[in-house]
Amino acid sequence: MNERGISIEKIAPDQVSRYRDFIIAAGYHKYSFLQEISGPALADLFLGEIEAIGNSRPAVFIAKSQNDPIALLSLHRLNWDTEHFGMPMARISHILGGIDPELDQAAKKLLIKAGTEELKNAGIRHIAARLAADDIASIYALEMVGYYLADTIVEYYFNFRTSKIPKTDQLCELRLFQPSDLALVEKSVSGIFKDYIGRFHNDPNLDKKKADQLYENWLINSCKGLADDCILAFVEGDLAGITALKIHRELNRALPLKLGEVMLIGVVPGFRGKKVFTSMLGFAQNHFKGKIDLFRYATQLNNFHVNGVLVKLGFFLKCAFHTYHYYIPGG
Repeated sequence: MNERGISIEKIAPDQVSRYRDFIIAAGYHKYSFLQEISGPALADLFLGEIEAIGNSRPAVFIAKSQNDPIALLSLHRLNWDTEHFGMPMARISHILGGIDPELDQAAKKLLIKAGTEELKNAGIRHIAARLAADDIASIYALEMVGYYLADTIVEYYFNFRTSKIPKTDQLCELRLFQPSDLALVEKSVSGIFKDYIGRFHNDPNLDKKKADQLYENWLINSCKGLADDCILAFVEGDLAGITALKIHRELNRALPLKLGEVMLIGVVPGFRGKKVFTSMLGFAQNHFKGKIDLFRYATQLNNFHVNGVLVKLGFFLKCAFHTYHYYIPGG
């Protein structure tokens, strides 16, 4: 494939490290907004993620101009999503570039076309891609190939090194999950995510009931060990909410700071409007104090209530990401 002097090559994942200088120069958008992280550390994070997807049939394509790398794309099969939705699903994991502004968009378009054809030929029917909202060249390239916007995620951070935790009124009983709570959690998650505004629910090509179940299963699996800790909220003895917390220990080995986040949070429908969400998030702040430096919370741009609560609790908006989907009918 050649356009404007750009060539596209498919390379083995274990060859990616040969392009380390290019990776450093490109900057890894997923964490480049954290100014504490150096270019070489960003490259290490990127290479570590390529290695981590090694069991998911990864493929890597690189774009070159005059034999110099100017953009790179990686993709892999999503085994859990495939099983859950009953269709072969995959993800474009990385789109790197920005080396040559004149050729960047064209190079990324060629890479996305090549990666999409690779997945089509492998029988994939649904593809996801998430990229930084300021990566305009990649956004245009995805749209030109036929990808459609599924959601926009904004990431808020609370910095324990510079901020004090605001006091919040606790209007419910809060404690950490115990194994004996599992049956209660399994009974209570039904309906929490009905009509949720996430990317799975927004996509007309995905079953909304299965989208509900995906998040319900995510909460249950978090209590079974997927998360480091889970917070339970009770109102007059009834389970009112669940919050899953994660400290990124593997990632933190490469960072000059310690990062943790809320993986998922859900309020039981009958208890909405009673500040259960605010109470759980305040409890999470105190639980994380002394354990991490930055507390990340990601939510949809149009989740206005949550955005407002985060600001009141001292979180600040740091970055935003767009999620795009691509659907291949049939199968």
